[in-house]
Amino acid sequence: MEGVDDSEFSSRNVAMPCIPQFDPTPKIERQIPFLRADFWRGRSFSSLVEINGAFEEWCLEAGERVHGTTREQPLTVFRLIEQPALLPLPDVSYELATWTQAKVANDCHIQVQGAWYSVHYRYRGRTVVVQVTTRLVRCYLNYELIKTHLRVAKGQRSTDWDDYPPEQSAFFRRTPDWCRRQARLLGVAVGEAVEQMLAVHAFHHLRQAQGVIRFHERYGARRLNAACARAIAVPSGSKPGSASRAGGLGSRASR
Repeated sequence: MEGVDDSEFSSRNVAMPCIPQFDPTPKIERQIPFLRADFWRGRSFSSLVEINGAFEEWCLEAGERVHGTTREQPLTVFRLIEQPALLPLPDVSYELATWTQAKVANDCHIQVQGAWYSVHYRYRGRTVVVQVTTRLVRCYLNYELIKTHLRVAKGQRSTDWDDYPPEQSAFFRRTPDWCRRQARLLGVAVGEAVEQMLAVHAFHHLRQAQGVIRFHERYGARRLNAACARAIAVPSGSKPGSASRAGGLGSRASR
């Protein structure tokens, strides 16, 4: 069902119920030859605006003719019976959509029309039905809506970190900027230590920076700040790498 739009999807999946032993098709389809013969034949138009104007006038004229079967004027019947029963138009215009299918990859994303959208990790490996409108992307599995995204441009990603497993979600949420902010809140020395750790190849050292910040849960901000101050005081030439430095901070904080 790759690239099926709403009109095509509906025509393939919605059947018109009919009264047994009664087929309305001949009378319904008879309107097309009538329209073709009575309105189009012998006419030529130069624009869509001209067609619409002429068609509106023709509808009013044809609607006042007496119908051969009902012996009534269709326009009069419409105004007296049908029009009062019509519901008002919705506030929002109907929006056509395209339907397709996509498989949820191991990174919890599906690819739709050149963009990527996250789906909850429990659906990894499953194929979902996707509805794409000009504004939204909706994902369905077994007729149940499981995810909605605002549509993004081709080549971009729309990621909800809650769609990842908790341990991965926590890692991706705690970005280098988050680590810097949290470290500064714990103390000047903690902030400076984390800043030095993330100064080069920040994402490579991200787990170590997160580990340093988590030390305050075990040792408290005061002891962690003191440990970071001692670590910063070590001459730069004798400082170990980021991973061992984070472990060293833990041992200093535990003293």
